[in-house]
Amino acid sequence: MSEGQSNAILEIESGKRFSLYGELRVTLYFGVMCILDGVGLSIQRYYEHLGHIAIIAALSIAFLGAFVFCFIKGEKYSKGVVKS
Repeated sequence: MSEGQSNAILEIESGKRFSLYGELRVTLYFGVMCILDGVGLSIQRYYEHLGHIAIIAALSIAFLGAFVFCFIKGEKYSKGVVKS
């Protein structure tokens, strides 16, 4: 075992806090990709039964929901420097 590996194990065993930011972010991205893949496969499979109007309506509602969320959570427009 290398010195770096032993130091990492000692830090974990000693109870020091460590960041899970990267792992949680990858898990979130993977979950979103799985959901989008499932929706895409469902649309592909049931395309003939759903019809064009239903697919366009569902996508439009999702788009409008995301748009409204951005306006509710976003800061007001400013020409100066804003907090990100």
